[in-house]
Amino acid sequence: METRSILAGVSLACMVTLGCGVQPEAPQAHGAATRPAVAPSATLPAARTSLRSATASPARGPHGPVPGSAEAWGREFDRAMRSHLEARAAAGDDHARLLLALMVRPDDVRFDGDPEAWAKARAEALREVAAALPDDPLVAWLEAQACGPGMGCDRLSALERLAALDPGNAAVWWALADEARRWKDPAAVDHFLALAAASERVSMPGGTLGPVYADVLGGMVAPPLDPALRAQAVSELGLSGLPADIDVVLLYGAVYAGLMEAVFSPNLVSVSQLCGAPASPDRRASCRANMELLASGDSLLMQRMGLTMLVRATEGSPRAAVWRERLRQHYWTQELALRQGWFNDPRFVILRAYDGEIAALERYLRLNGFSDPPDDWLPRDPGQRALVTGNAEAAG
Repeated sequence: METRSILAGVSLACMVTLGCGVQPEAPQAHGAATRPAVAPSATLPAARTSLRSATASPARGPHGPVPGSAEAWGREFDRAMRSHLEARAAAGDDHARLLLALMVRPDDVRFDGDPEAWAKARAEALREVAAALPDDPLVAWLEAQACGPGMGCDRLSALERLAALDPGNAAVWWALADEARRWKDPAAVDHFLALAAASERVSMPGGTLGPVYADVLGGMVAPPLDPALRAQAVSELGLSGLPADIDVVLLYGAVYAGLMEAVFSPNLVSVSQLCGAPASPDRRASCRANMELLASGDSLLMQRMGLTMLVRATEGSPRAAVWRERLRQHYWTQELALRQGWFNDPRFVILRAYDGEIAALERYLRLNGFSDPPDDWLPRDPGQRALVTGNAEAAG
């Protein structure tokens, strides 16, 4: 029987950088080691892994395929995590209840393959958590995202509560702008984009959900990996083979599989659509400010989207060279992190859970002695190269 790769749910570089299937060019290292001198955490919090998201490939041990091993381990992990969360929730931990709500998944046998039943069950579970934590912006975010037609909830009201809790966050106003787009109300779209442009920061819910996962799951006992599966993990992840290394990356790193599945918001896509071809001078001005906020976001995905939009929007102007250089540095950091294996480094996934992706990358650059890219360095990908060399039209 063919099984799925142990990397399912922890293919972090692919998910976070949108670089799936592309091998990066090796950036020039400046005499750096591949791992920093950061002591690993003594306690290794665990997180749910999603074995359904991988590309189908045989799990292999030292003597060939490992039938069913990865899937079986994933089921054991889900049971262990649910048991841990239920115990915490019974003791009054509302964030444990939040994570239990996010574990309501469409493949649950209760829903008999009915996506509407699943969506309503998750929305109801999040609504109950929101009632217990009415002043928590993270919970308000997740409740709003889970709310849709026919689910017995009011998405607009949920977004309005979120705006009252987190008014300085541009991403909140992007969500409302997207809602206004659905109403076909361009004046409201412009209003919310202007509020976003005046915001002091941008933060998506994943940035605060990571520490919640880490804290609530701290001390969870994960099921052991059998020798064949452990050998596969060592081979695929390029780790030292130390149990702690494998456990951190497979278990703690899997937080980010859960984050991408649970909280990836369409707001980033919607703001790029709303600002892709603005029709009025007012919209152009607010969109430029929104692009700059996006380019300063706390994830590679946000920065990549914002910088790409700015390069295209300023083509032919004096500012274009500034944004092209920022985008070149972004590509350098991304390719460097991929080549050095930082996304699978146990210490990196710990830093990222608590400090955020960009802060973790900046720290790793310093610790490993990397600075700005060489003056003649360019990304290998033709589209990326065209963007940073001033040929945005050729980039497609």
